[in-house]
Amino acid sequence: MANTCLNQNRKDGAPGKVEFMLGIGPEWIHTNAYGKKMNSVGVEVAPDFMFWPSKKHRFGWYLEPSYDYKFGPGHEHSLGVSGGLLIAIP
Repeated sequence: MANTCLNQNRKDGAPGKVEFMLGIGPEWIHTNAYGKKMNSVGVEVAPDFMFWPSKKHRFGWYLEPSYDYKFGPGHEHSLGVSGGLLIAIP
C-alpha cells in the first residue's frame, strides 16, 4: 500500500524538552493485492511528539502514532507508530 499525505501541521508548546505537533489531512491510497489494483481516498490523523534532551535542540527523538480511515470499499481502518532520531541542521 502506498500513501500520500497532505497534512496541516500545528506546532504547540514553548521551547523546551518536549514539543507536540498535530497533522490532519487527506490521503490517496493505492492498493495492489491479489492481482487487483484499487485507488481510494482517505484521511489521516498523526500527532507528533518530539523529545529534546538538551535545550540547544541539536539531537532528539520523535514518536508519531497515526490513524488512517479509508473512504473506499470496506472502509478500512489502520493504526501505525513510527519513531526516530532528530538531528538539527544549523
